[in-house]
Amino acid sequence: MATIEREFLELMHQEISYEKMTGREPIGGDPSFGPVQKARARVVEHQRLVVDPEGQERMSHTTAWIFGTPGLTVDDRVTLPDGSQPFIINIERFPDEKGLHHEKIAFA
Repeated sequence: MATIEREFLELMHQEISYEKMTGREPIGGDPSFGPVQKARARVVEHQRLVVDPEGQERMSHTTAWIFGTPGLTVDDRVTLPDGSQPFIINIERFPDEKGLHHEKIAFA
């Protein structure tokens, strides 16, 4: 493994859980989710303006960098190391020379 990859992984000292949304309940429209999966991450609390999928500026209070690209969407559910499940408001995906490398998630 290249040195830069090892250094990047050293920053990912936390673990998050995520559940992909699989659909909505017929009565009430509540979301249903798939099995819990885990990923290495770095979670940082700081405020910044981000643009949500509807093009609106919103304040993000927490950012998580996730090693790998689980393909999260704003409809999925993420549990942070502190047990909170904030709403996802923005997702960025970053490639390296081999393809997609990591995701940066902004939470409300």
